[in-house]
Amino acid sequence: MAENIPPNLPPPSLMARKFMAWDGTVPPLVKEEDRPFREKWFFFYGPLANPEILIGILNRSEKPELPHAIVFGHEILYWGDLPAAIQKGAENPIDGVVCKIESQEELNRLEAYMTKMFRVDGCMAWRDDHSEVPGFVFIWDADMSLLSETPRNV
Repeated sequence: MAENIPPNLPPPSLMARKFMAWDGTVPPLVKEEDRPFREKWFFFYGPLANPEILIGILNRSEKPELPHAIVFGHEILYWGDLPAAIQKGAENPIDGVVCKIESQEELNRLEAYMTKMFRVDGCMAWRDDHSEVPGFVFIWDADMSLLSETPRNV
């Protein structure tokens, strides 16, 4: 193969030599736990909209600020007596509050409280002052047959 290369070509550049030496492997991506946490807004409905409950779950010493907000595109059904948001048409509003989650520990505590029956979904919340808050909401992620339209005492 070397006999096919004209003798008057300069040696390969440093970049070309690096490409030729590359073994084809990709270094591992940064793991999620190694990434810095960024504060996130969450929309809460039902019991989590109560500051007394939320302060315990988040393990904060002071009540969080919880401005009233609504989100569209979801509907509330009930898992026993607990409300569960499901995705629905854009005309369906849910009343609740927004809260800034300040650390990975707070997010971990919320996810543990919500169990694997719920997953985090993106949402846009509208506050009473007409400001938009991009954030997240917990929505139902389990068997739909477990939900009902009215609360049931468990």
